[in-house]
Amino acid sequence: MKTEEKLALIKDVLDEMKAEDLVTIDAANRTILADAFVVATATSDTHARAIGDRMHLALKAKGVRVDHAEMDAG
Repeated sequence: MKTEEKLALIKDVLDEMKAEDLVTIDAANRTILADAFVVATATSDTHARAIGDRMHLALKAKGVRVDHAEMDAG
């Protein structure tokens, strides 16, 4: 799956889960660690965990291995 497709899927899940303040940072020419970073706000710890769980399932269903994710409402 290409980067653009992953970003579209991630944005769809965040929108579906009512995440707020979505920001995508293009990092392709700045670091070898990632092509992009996606940052969004959750309304609570429970909301953050639910978003993370849904994101993991959506990516896994598409065959994408999640290397690292941070979910913190605080």
